This record gives sequence, structure tokens and C-alpha cells, in this order.
Amino acid sequence: MTKLIAKYIKPYRLMFILGSLSKLLEAALELCLPLLMANIIDIGIVRGDRGYILRMGAYLLILIVLGLAAALYCQYCAAVSSCGTGLNIRNALIERISAFSYAELDKFGTETLINRTASDVNYVQQAVAFTVRLVSRAPFLCIGAVVMSLMIDVTLTLIFLVTIPILGVILFWFMKTTSPLYTRVQKKLDRAALIVRENLGGVRVIRAFSRTKKEEERFAEAAGELREVSNHAANLATLMNPLTSMIVNLSVIAILYFGASRVFEGRLTQGNILALCTYATKILYALIVVANLVVMFAKAIVSSERINEVLNTEPSVIFPEETGADDSVSGGLPHEKQGEYSFEFNNVTFSYNGGENVLSNITFAVKRGWTLGIVGITGSGKTTLLNLLQRFYDVSGGEIKIGGRNIKEYPGDRLRREIGIVPQTGVLFSGSVAENIRWGKADAADGEIIDALKIAQAYDFISALPEGIEAQVGEGGGNFSGGQRQRLTIARAVVKRPEILIFDDSLSALDYKTDMLLRKSLKASLPASTTSVIVSQRISSVRNADKIVVLREGEISGMGTHEELLASCGHYREIYSSQFRDGEDDVKW
Repeated sequence: MTKLIAKYIKPYRLMFILGSLSKLLEAALELCLPLLMANIIDIGIVRGDRGYILRMGAYLLILIVLGLAAALYCQYCAAVSSCGTGLNIRNALIERISAFSYAELDKFGTETLINRTASDVNYVQQAVAFTVRLVSRAPFLCIGAVVMSLMIDVTLTLIFLVTIPILGVILFWFMKTTSPLYTRVQKKLDRAALIVRENLGGVRVIRAFSRTKKEEERFAEAAGELREVSNHAANLATLMNPLTSMIVNLSVIAILYFGASRVFEGRLTQGNILALCTYATKILYALIVVANLVVMFAKAIVSSERINEVLNTEPSVIFPEETGADDSVSGGLPHEKQGEYSFEFNNVTFSYNGGENVLSNITFAVKRGWTLGIVGITGSGKTTLLNLLQRFYDVSGGEIKIGGRNIKEYPGDRLRREIGIVPQTGVLFSGSVAENIRWGKADAADGEIIDALKIAQAYDFISALPEGIEAQVGEGGGNFSGGQRQRLTIARAVVKRPEILIFDDSLSALDYKTDMLLRKSLKASLPASTTSVIVSQRISSVRNADKIVVLREGEISGMGTHEELLASCGHYREIYSSQFRDGEDDVKW
């Protein structure tokens, strides 16, 4: 935790130091108060010297005001340094998560990444604030109170010297016991968050299958496990204050018991006993603060480990830096340098996390301007193949080339600019239609957006809206139908005029007529050099492709045109026969 805080608190270390010094000043002033009170009792009250009492009272007031000012400034420094540190850690987490490939995102999971960015950073942020406000003050008060007590009476101070080590052992045992518990608490919290996210995302499916009660029971079980672990940790935490209070109060009783005889003997005054009891109380409060700090730091240590796990995870997909040099060096895709093929798969093999191969020995090449169709039953590896082409994952073996060069040589931004993707599910974001389309091209003019909508067969329903392209998109695009959302995502991909345009089983939400009009419009409007990749389980969507790749259990079972595959690939014929009656061909475009 210390290394994590030290790294991200650097811009605020001056505030951190000044805040800690302010708190030390407040503690020093606070330690002077019992001595002044003792003098007021032993000199002012015993002698009846009202002037002395007023003078010492004025000194007390000055010390209190100075201590208040120091405490307020410390609070300000703690807020600035802790919030700034939290901001820096969150920025670092988002930067690292944004660099993750799909492999790292799969490894951690969305829920735990959200929790680590939110609640875990909050715990570390609170630890910074408590460090500024209390970590320097509590030990200083304990040591200072012992030193001041030694100045009054060495014998009675021995009581403190026995009490403090006992409390230290208790605190050490508590931290060692609770740290594993807080690790379990965070894991249970991740589990509960996962169930909530699944329920919110799949609420329609849950209701459609009458699974509401079952999901409530599943969440109740996860929440119950979280409660049990949290209660266990909380029960241990509640023991701290009573234990510290009991031990320190016993020390106060010992001071009063042994101090009474010393007052009777004339070795101590009543003011001295009051001062010793006050110092004992200050030690009590300081140790209660330390006990609470132990609880806080136990959580913060666990959270910092979880944060460091993310920050220390290196992305498995590393892109070269954009150099700004000639395209042949920086990885661009200029037409004259692409060569004959748009992209190639050469003996590509892939597995998730080193498991069984999902794709094996995938080899094919696609010429510029071609339309490639990829078909196969569910689970045959179609989407995985597309993810490799976009370099969301790196291949386990073999290589992928774009424009005759290995895909690993291209900077990430350059690669993303040259590939347009229409995912299986139409994902839209809050904002206007125009803002959503400009995800594809940030500087797209209104005319370009309208052209893209027309190509995607979406302009008719958008132009019918009162606000047109400035119409607002609800959360997740909920105010549009599934087919409308799909056409808007197609427009978003088309507006950037990519060299490679990918449809990841995204035409299935369209009716046959719209599908036909869309593909005719794409062919007429996009540059001749644009390579289209259509992934579909529907033969009608790929039958006119220049090349069709048939996948079966992660391997290529056939490759060629529609007619060639009907003649040579049994698996392709099976898929075709399952979609069309014997002797009945699909619609001719």
C-alpha cells in the first residue's frame, strides 16, 4: 500500500507534509493543556489567586484557538491530498484497463474492475486522509503523554509503559486476523455485483422465463454470504474499542489508587494527579484512534493489493507507437502499398488462456475489394476469427497480415481507423443520433452522417423524427427497435469509410428486403477498394460473396463461392438444406 500511495501522491506531497505537521502542532498544543490546568489548580485555586487563574485561562484559550486553526488547515490538506491521490489512481486504472486486450478483461471480469476502480480506491483514498489527520497525531500523543507524565512522576508513568505494549500486541493480532477477512469481503462484494449486473442487463430474459424468484434467491444467497463475512469482520472490529478502553481505564484506576498515597505523602499535588489522569485519557483516545486506523488500513491494504493486481498486469496485446513517419514505416494502409490482398490468415491457431484450441490451422487470403462470407454453426469460431483480425486477442500461432504486413506492426489507432465493425448486438450510447454516428468519424459533417444513414437504410425513420439526426438516443438505444439500432450501428461503421468493413452476424436483425437494399447500397456507395466481411448463419446473406469460408469446430471445412461449396462441401450443403426446402433456392438479388 505504501508504494502505491507514494507513487500517486507525489503531486500533493507538500500538502501531505504540511497537513501532518499541522496535526503535530495541534497535538503539541494539546499536550500543554493538562500542565496549565494543573497549575491553575495547584497555584491559582489553592492560593485563591484570581489574576493567575485569568492569566492561565487566557493562555488556555490561545492554545485552543491555535490548535483549532492547525486542525482546520490539516483537514484541508488531508482533503486535497487524499482526493488528488484517489483521482490519480483512478486515472491510472482507467488508462491500464483501456489498454487491456479482451484476454485481460476476461480474466478480471467487468464487476471486479468496477469495484476496484470505485470502492477499493475509496478505501485507499480514506487511508491517505486518515494518515494526514491521525497517523502522525496518535503516536505523537501517546509518546508525548508518556514524556509529560515522566516529568510529573516517574513511578506512576510505569503504568503507561506496561499498558502500551499490551495494547500494541492486541492491535497487531487484530490486523493479522482481519486482513484475510476483508479480502473475502471484497470477493463476496464482487460476486454480488456480478449478479446485480446480470439481472439488470438480462431483466427481459429473466421475466420472459419467469426466473425472477430464482434470481432473487441467487442474489439473497450471495448477499447472505457477504453479510456473514462482513459481520465476522465487524464483530472483531467492535472488540477493539472496548478492549482498549478497558485497559486504559484500568491504568487510570491504578494511577488514582497509587497516586492517592503519594498525594497524602506530599510527593504529588492534586493538579499532578489530574494531569496524569488527563494524559491517560489522551492515550486512551489516541489508542482508540489507532484501533480504528487498524481497521481502516486493513481494508486499505487489501484494496491496494487488488488495485496493484490490475496496475501490474501487462496487456497481452502491445501495439507499436504511432511514429508520424511515412505510412510504410508507421503502419498505414495506403492503397498503392497494400498489394494484392487486403488481409491474410496464415496457419492461424488460437486458444483462450492456453486451453484447448478454438481455431486451428486457419489459412486463407482475401483480395482488396472482395466480399468475404464466413458461415458456420454456433460455436464454430466465427466471432473469434473476427476478434483476431481486429487484434482484440493475439494469435497463439501463425500470423495475420493486412496489406501484406503482419498485423502486429500496425499502431492501434491506425488499425482501428482502417477497420469498421458492426457487432452482433446493436450498442448505442446516450446522446444524439449524430453523436453516436460520429463515434465512427469524430469530424463527420451532417451531410456525411445523412449519407451514412441512407446507406444503412436508417434515414427514413430518422428523418421522420422531429429532431432528425439530433434526436436523442435513450439509454442503450431503448427508444429504437432492434432492427433500427442495428442499422444505426451500421451507419456508425460506414461513416468512417474503412478499408475493411466487418458485419459480425449483424444482418440477422434485418428483414430480407432491408438486407438486400443495404448490400446493394453498400456496393454502390463504398469505394471499390473496401473489403467487406460478412459473418452470418444465414446463407442468403453471404451467397453472393466473392469467397465464402465455412468453419466447423474451429477449422475450415470448405472455402470457395456459393456454387463451388454446394458442389464440394458437405457441411455447407447441410447448412443450406436446413434453411431452404429441397429444390427451392433463396431470393435472387
